[in-house]
This record gives sequence, C-alpha cells and structure tokens, in this order.
Amino acid sequence: MKAYGEDLRNKVINYIEKGNSRKEACEIFGVCLRSVTKWIKLKKETGSLSIEHVLIVRTNCLKKSS
Repeated sequence: MKAYGEDLRNKVINYIEKGNSRKEACEIFGVCLRSVTKWIKLKKETGSLSIEHVLIVRTNCLKKSS
C-alpha cells in the first residue's frame, strides 16, 4: 500500500474545500477516491491529517474489528 505524505493530503483537502470535486482532486493529484474519502473523514473526526492521527484511527479500527 502506498503511503501519502501529510503535505499531499493537505493539498488535496484544501483543493476540495475550495469547492472543487473529489473526482477532480483525484485526477489532479494522482490519488484514489477511497483515500480522499478517508482523509475527509479523518479531518472531520480529528481536525488533522497528520500521520499520528492516521495511525491512531487505524489502531482503533483494528481493535474494534478484533
């Protein structure tokens, strides 16, 4: 799985927050729609797109599914 940097995640989300579509953002930045959807959810839940928050969310999801 390819890990995207925080800078790219922020650029994509900022682009979408300016009124552009998720699909267009995916095409411009070369990321998949699933990743963008996860980043939007992460930012809403934590207020951040930092790698620390990504890891916390992943850990919590793994604990819930066990």
